[in-house]
Amino acid sequence: MTELNISGYIVHDELRSDNAGNSLWGVCFRDGTKYFIKQLKETYYDIPLAEATPFQREDMEASARFYERMLRLFDRLKEADNGNLVVPLDFIRQNGHYYIISEWVDQFSDFSEIQSFTPLQKHVMLRVLAYSLCGLAEQQIVHSDLKPDNIRIKDTISRARTLKIIDFDSSFIQGDYPDLIGGTQNYMAPEAIIRMYQDEDGAAEKIEVTPKADIFSLGIIFHEILTGELPQSSDPAFPYPGIAVGRGIDLRLHPRLEPEYEALIRRMLLVEPQQRPEAKAVFETLRQIDPLTMQGR
Repeated sequence: MTELNISGYIVHDELRSDNAGNSLWGVCFRDGTKYFIKQLKETYYDIPLAEATPFQREDMEASARFYERMLRLFDRLKEADNGNLVVPLDFIRQNGHYYIISEWVDQFSDFSEIQSFTPLQKHVMLRVLAYSLCGLAEQQIVHSDLKPDNIRIKDTISRARTLKIIDFDSSFIQGDYPDLIGGTQNYMAPEAIIRMYQDEDGAAEKIEVTPKADIFSLGIIFHEILTGELPQSSDPAFPYPGIAVGRGIDLRLHPRLEPEYEALIRRMLLVEPQQRPEAKAVFETLRQIDPLTMQGR
């Protein structure tokens, strides 16, 4: 293929679509440094506004809103990063496409490897995730698509292991919403699912979505880290945890969960966002849990 030059970032190989929905991703280089590049599914008309048809003009206005919102988000993300977020470094419009440039982080491993970790190692992973959400919440940022596919294990130089949160394409600042909230329904909070449906229907009044939506998603992820499974709806007609909770259906947590973790996760999965703990409270609760005392119970 002919190499791509995206504002000085050189792409040598075809961009791929693996696990990226309608987006494409790959490797690029600039001044000898390797970066991650993602071409978003959103596009825009690269023509003067005066030459646009009425339909094109409407799309161009929506595109301009998207671009400005993402610039605001990415600026805020840089303030939110406390070391475990893979924050976009550059956001580029070129030839009708949007591109996100991020650092390339080597030694990423798959989330599923956590199942082989010791109880202490799993506990450390929970604390890393909670701490990462503290930075996002302080900046009023909702990740909106927290799930295992967007969490990567990184081996540090000292051979310790940590987690990195990636993929902020669906993220937003509270109150500065996209035209359509996105996410993966297995992990979405009840209010985020409602808002998604309201966006699709063009409702005049819409529910507020705050960083507490990420707390709900994190509760599901905690359960998965500790047990290898998602919380189960007691009604098979509504298998998604967020929809089940929103309908007043109980979630069954795994019997292997230790009581300290179970109590925390149940609070994180409450239907009312204001009743869920803040990210800082989750982190402080985890600090008070000693996983070593749980072994052999």
